[in-house]
Amino acid sequence: MTPRSLDYLVATLGEVRDTQRLALGVDPTGEAEPAPDERSGTLQQVARAARLATGSAPVARLWNTSTQGRLIIIGGAALFVALGIVASVLTR
Repeated sequence: MTPRSLDYLVATLGEVRDTQRLALGVDPTGEAEPAPDERSGTLQQVARAARLATGSAPVARLWNTSTQGRLIIIGGAALFVALGIVASVLTR
């Protein structure tokens, strides 16, 4: 899983970037950039669809609306880490 070299990693990331641009309908060479309004609209639609597909829309809304929401999310993540530690100790 570890890249063989930095050049290999950069090349792989470049391929991922080009594939994502093709999926969004953007020129992969980056020479013919769409208008900023079109690009942001497309990216917002893709981001919204991804949030709905993964079920993270309520979490994103909670994270973006208040500091208390962020604390709740961080607390939940810490609780799951603690449960994982306890479960790993008990299952030895």
